[in-house]
Amino acid sequence: MEHPVRDLTRYVKYPRYIRVQRQKAMLQQRMKVPPTINFFYNPVNVNLNAELLNLAKKYEVETKDVRKQRLAKAAESKTEIKAPLCLTTGVNAVTTAIERKQAKLVLIANDVDPLELVLYLPALCHKMQVPFAVVRTKAALGNLVHVKTCSCVCFTEVRNEDSAALKAAVEKVNDSVNYTEFMKQYGGNTRSERSVAKQNKKLGKK
Repeated sequence: MEHPVRDLTRYVKYPRYIRVQRQKAMLQQRMKVPPTINFFYNPVNVNLNAELLNLAKKYEVETKDVRKQRLAKAAESKTEIKAPLCLTTGVNAVTTAIERKQAKLVLIANDVDPLELVLYLPALCHKMQVPFAVVRTKAALGNLVHVKTCSCVCFTEVRNEDSAALKAAVEKVNDSVNYTEFMKQYGGNTRSERSVAKQNKKLGKK
C-alpha cells in the first residue's frame, strides 16, 4: 500500500541566513518605512536601469593588467599616456565629486548593506542639483569596477561622442525620479491576510 505524498515544507529547517532574509523582508512589509529609506526600495524601471548600466559600461575602471601595460608602454616610449576616462567610484570619492559639482550623473545601488553608507546621497544630490538614480544592484555596479560589489559610482567626464547619450539619460532620470514627491511617500505598513480577515470580521465585512 502506497502512502500518500505529503508536503513536508513546513518541517524543513532552513539555514539561518535564509531565516534572517525572510524575517527582514517580512519586517520591511509590516513596519512603516520612512521616505528616506523607502526611496531605495523603488529603483528606476528595468529599461532605464539597463540603459544607464550600458552607458556606464563604456567607462568602467581599467583593470590592474591594463593599467600595468599602459604604464609599461609609457615607460618605454618615455611619454605620458593618459589614463582613459572612467567612472568615479566609492562613497568618499563620489561624495567629494558631488560637493564640488563635478558629478554629472550619480548611480546608487539599491541593496547596499548597511544602508546608512549611502542614505545621505539622494539628499546631497538634490541639494547640489546633481542628477541621480537608484539602480539594481551593488553587484552590477561592482562589475564596472571589477570588484564583487560597489555602493555607488558617478560620471564626471565623458567623451564627446557620448555627451548626447548622457544628456538623454539625465533627462530620463529627471523625469523618472521626483525626489520631492518621493519624500512624502512612506513604505511598508501592509498587513497580513490573517490580520485583514480578523479586522473585516470585527467590522462585519465579508
